[in-house]
Amino acid sequence: MTQNGYETQNDPQRVVVNAHHLKAQHEAETVGTVRAGHLVEETANGVQPLSVDGSRPGRILIALDLPGRGYQHGDAFPEGETIEYAEVTGGAVRGLLATGNNVSLTDDLTSAGDGTVRAMTGDGSDTAVFQVPGDEPVNKSYGIDTTGASDAQLVHMEVTH
Repeated sequence: MTQNGYETQNDPQRVVVNAHHLKAQHEAETVGTVRAGHLVEETANGVQPLSVDGSRPGRILIALDLPGRGYQHGDAFPEGETIEYAEVTGGAVRGLLATGNNVSLTDDLTSAGDGTVRAMTGDGSDTAVFQVPGDEPVNKSYGIDTTGASDAQLVHMEVTH
């Protein structure tokens, strides 16, 4: 069940895409390791983690989970696996926050160059792609700290315009 663009705590492992901001949904084989929740880019051979760091891509594409095939948010798809990914134009999604970051409500996020997102540097060299929502539901965390984490963590984010 989805409420205000977020799934309820009964199903916390989904990559949520707010339906009225879904521009298109695609399928392609993975090139390298793609995880559910990664930002991705299309190549001649399929999709791979988004490789630009600190920039806004021309199209915002995110790898979806495939619960019917046993994949949840953050799970890695084997190379060559056919996955589903969505192009979003706005709204709320769940992505993966890179390690070494500490973000809270309304912080701007940008691509980390490996499919994850990271906090903005603050020196003006980054372009915001997402923002941590300022009105997250009460059943979600209000900040995420991955400074000591060994792996990227789930982050709720909204596409910036």
